[in-house]
Amino acid sequence: MSGGYSLSDAASLRRANAYLARLVQGHADRLIGFAVVNPRLPGAPDDLLRAIEAWLSGVKIVPSSGYPHSSGVQPTFAEASRLQLPVLLHSGIFFDIRSSRFCLPAEYESLRDHSGASVTLAHLGCRGRMRPSPSA
Repeated sequence: MSGGYSLSDAASLRRANAYLARLVQGHADRLIGFAVVNPRLPGAPDDLLRAIEAWLSGVKIVPSSGYPHSSGVQPTFAEASRLQLPVLLHSGIFFDIRSSRFCLPAEYESLRDHSGASVTLAHLGCRGRMRPSPSA
């Protein structure tokens, strides 16, 4: 895919998900595709549904701009629960550490309210600091 995508641009995420769905389609015996949505963007639950209807099987969410327990992102998690999707969430620290405060494992406790989703915290076992420094 040329042009890449940006977590702050819903249209680019839709293009990336459509591209991935085309790659996965017809190869479900070998490939599993996860959509990427930013739950803070308008229409994210609909974008998630559209991606799942187009051959993707789960969702990867990187909470780089807000806490996963904030009310604005709950509709996306509710849709993932309704669809009984696997949800892969970034946790731990980013290399640039600026956005890491949104990815601390304790911030994900509210996802227990969405019991239909199977949640996995990626990078949870990473070594090193699990909290950004106060100066970050």
